[in-house]
Amino acid sequence: MSSNKRYKPIYKRLLKLQFSNFNLKKLNKLKKSKWSDFSLKIKRLNLRRKCGLFFFDHEIYNKPKYLFRLKKNYKTNLISKQKFSNFYGNLLTRYLKFIVGKSLKNKKINTQDFLIRTLESRLDILLFRAGFAKSIREARQFILHGHIFVNGIKQTYYRYILKKGDLIEISDERNDIVRTNLLNCSFYPLPPNYLQINYKTNQIVFIQKPSSNLVLSQYNFFINFNNILSYFKN
Repeated sequence: MSSNKRYKPIYKRLLKLQFSNFNLKKLNKLKKSKWSDFSLKIKRLNLRRKCGLFFFDHEIYNKPKYLFRLKKNYKTNLISKQKFSNFYGNLLTRYLKFIVGKSLKNKKINTQDFLIRTLESRLDILLFRAGFAKSIREARQFILHGHIFVNGIKQTYYRYILKKGDLIEISDERNDIVRTNLLNCSFYPLPPNYLQINYKTNQIVFIQKPSSNLVLSQYNFFINFNNILSYFKN
C-alpha cells in the first residue's frame, strides 16, 4: 500500500489544521511530549471559552494570522472545508458537494442556511448536540447498532434527516450509557433550543428546523462559508 493511501490517525490530521475539537481523555493517553503540550494548549482554550472570553463573529471577514502561508486561494478554501468536515464527524467530500450542489440549483435558497440546516437536522448530529453521545462517532454507533428509534421505528441510517415533530428514543440497552454521558457532559455550549429534551425518559423532540444564526454559536473556530462554497464551486 502506498504511503499516500495509508490511514492517517485523526489526531495528526486535526493537528495539521490547528483544530481544537479533541477528546482530551484520549489525547492524555498519548505519551509523547508533543501531545501533552498540545493538550495543555487545548485546555487553556477551553478555559477561556468557559469564562466567556473566547467568541467568534462569523459574520465578519476573517483575516488569517499568517497571511504569507495562505497565498493561494485553493489552500485557504481547502483548510476551511477540512475544518468544517471534521467538526461534523469527518463528512465525505462528495456528500458535502451533493448538498451544496442541491442548494445551488434552486436560486431561491440561501446556500449557507441550507447547508447548516441539513447537517444540523441529521440524526447523529442531534444525538451529539443533546449530550446523549460523547462524540458524533459514538452517536453513529448507537444508530448503526439499532438502538435509536424515530417515531417508534428503528432507524439505522445515521444520515437520516429529521422533520418537525419527530420523536427520538433510546433503547433500554443503551439507557445506562446515555445517562453516564449526560452526567459527564459539560453542556457547553448549551443544547440548541430547537430540541425539546426529556432527560428522565431520554427522549428528544425535534421542534423545528434550526436557523443558521443559532447554530453558529456552536462552532469553536472561525468558519468562512464563502471559502467552503468556493471550494465546491471550482
